[in-house]
Amino acid sequence: MKIHFKKKSTKWTGLDFRHEDLDLASDFVTRLSSCYRYILENNEEDLVSLDKELNFLDSFIFMMDVRHKISLKISTK
Repeated sequence: MKIHFKKKSTKWTGLDFRHEDLDLASDFVTRLSSCYRYILENNEEDLVSLDKELNFLDSFIFMMDVRHKISLKISTK
């Protein structure tokens, strides 16, 4: 399976994935999908399990780390 990202498709995130970054781009899109899925599935819930919250947070932190590189440091410890 080949994945091809055009600059236009990642413009809104502030990212410009290069050919060498296909694994990172794929992981980023997977995490982005996970975040959207979490929001859509849980937007009307009063309570969400801690496991779901931590998975969302993990994906969100990963995306922010990729997007902002070393200018942002988030720790969950």
